Amino acid sequence: MLLRPDNSIVNQSFDPEDHDMIQLAGFGLATWSKGTLSEDYPFIYKGIKPQFDHRNLGSLCERHETNVLLCHIRASGYNSLNYEAVVNENIAILLFF
Repeated sequence: MLLRPDNSIVNQSFDPEDHDMIQLAGFGLATWSKGTLSEDYPFIYKGIKPQFDHRNLGSLCERHETNVLLCHIRASGYNSLNYEAVVNENIAILLFF
């Protein structure tokens, strides 16, 4: 769902012809799993780099099972050429700030 299918969350960020925003302003995910020490609170992974630049994301996904997954790719306009512009145009409204 996150990495491998053609329509995975990470692969969708490479489809600028299908989106009017560039999907490179960060990435976050939250998972809830039964039987963990704090199953009422999610495991949260987030970062301000593009999702395909997270070196340990693949390893985490391969070794993590979850009952619920929520993920979000942050986007910004194509005219955002620097870090400050990307942060200022960030449209994420979930727990990934």
